[in-house]
Amino acid sequence: MVNLTESPHKETCLVWWNGKSALKLHGIVPRVYREFGCNYILNNRDVTDICVYDGEQVAIINDKGHWKPNHGWWCQSKYQQYINQLPAWTQWHFKPLDNPGIKDSGCMALEIARQEGYKHIHVLGCDWGVSDASIYDDLYANNRWHMKVNQHYPGKVTAPKTEYLVQLQREVDITWVTETPQKFMQRHSTVLDWLNDLFSL
Repeated sequence: MVNLTESPHKETCLVWWNGKSALKLHGIVPRVYREFGCNYILNNRDVTDICVYDGEQVAIINDKGHWKPNHGWWCQSKYQQYINQLPAWTQWHFKPLDNPGIKDSGCMALEIARQEGYKHIHVLGCDWGVSDASIYDDLYANNRWHMKVNQHYPGKVTAPKTEYLVQLQREVDITWVTETPQKFMQRHSTVLDWLNDLFSL
């Protein structure tokens, strides 16, 4: 497996989801050439690209000071007119998201990574099927809805999303770093095995 810490690699990247399992990894995984995260990830990890699926989160990120320069910021094309009115709009990129399975920032981050040409993607912080809790639940605009959903399983997992992920894995090699693999995860690794293999720790 490629050691991403040795030199820039333009075919392999990390994608951070915001499940609570990511917390223990934010500070120990070495930085790599390209990392995609979601919404408020910069509060914990200085990734290169941040994907924001909906306009509510864009507003909070802008109004509450979570936006930072010199990063790649991504959002759906349908919010471009709104974002263009913000002071920092020049550093936002826009993509149409037509697949019905791309309904959250995590799936969006995978799709952006694919569109950016990455063939090998390592996903950290996916707790689907175990917990719907996010590290940043207290920051979401629709926090009451999130709190309600988090009482049930598997909340965030829907048929269109898993269908999209299965289809995506036919095109892209994805390694899910998790202690609780789900059926849709074609390739997965425990955290310890992944760290040992990828970074030779």
